Amino acid sequence: MNLEDLQSRSDLSLNEIDFLITHERDVKILIKLYYFRFKAMGFTSVESYKLAKIPKSTAYYMEDLWNEGGYSALLPKKGQGRKSKLNDVQMKELEEILDTKDKWIISDVENLIKEKWDVKYSYFGVRKLLINVFDVEIENLHDKKLKERSKIKNQIESFKDLSNKEKEELQDIVNLIKDEKRVDVLKRLIFLLLKKIGLSTANSSYFLGVTIATGNNWLRKWNKNQYSGLLHKPGQGRKSDLTLEHVDSIKKNSKKEMIG
Repeated sequence: MNLEDLQSRSDLSLNEIDFLITHERDVKILIKLYYFRFKAMGFTSVESYKLAKIPKSTAYYMEDLWNEGGYSALLPKKGQGRKSKLNDVQMKELEEILDTKDKWIISDVENLIKEKWDVKYSYFGVRKLLINVFDVEIENLHDKKLKERSKIKNQIESFKDLSNKEKEELQDIVNLIKDEKRVDVLKRLIFLLLKKIGLSTANSSYFLGVTIATGNNWLRKWNKNQYSGLLHKPGQGRKSDLTLEHVDSIKKNSKKEMIG
């Protein structure tokens, strides 16, 4: 049985279709061949596409192709691949962004595309873009974490370069954190600790879930009044929406209800 002779025929027997199946390596084409195998076995079109687990519309479209050119008509044509979800302008912008770094983490690019153009790509879709379209080297997330750990280690090593005054201040903050019971004050002390060990204001603020302006404000208060500057001053809390008259009225009504 000659493979080339069978590829352009649409009147293949069950044995001939089985011969094509044994030589097929493309899973998508293999599924299509199984549809025609079921047809050759005597099943109806409906039964065949259900057995092959393909959509009805796909099955009938495949039959038209098969009738025109047999097996060879089922093969994907050049340039018929799925179009990119990004248009040409967006693809160009993405290329310029990718050129700013030698390596990219797939999930970072996935999030970038979603945030910038509101286009959802799967993890593997982004991987295919990076490798096949832009020829970008992929960085392993594990490798990135190792670099971050190395960076932190370097920061720790830099503590040795602190002056005695800076070391004392750092130790004071650590001692205050150990003894602090108020969550809001503890948060401010941790921010200061992060700053003192070398993190930027932006990273320290992000870690604690506050704005950069809030972080800078805590830092100013510490530099001016140290620990006392981080505490709430009397009257600094949010003012109550209730006036004294409202409070007295609520108390009187509560007493009446209790008596009643």
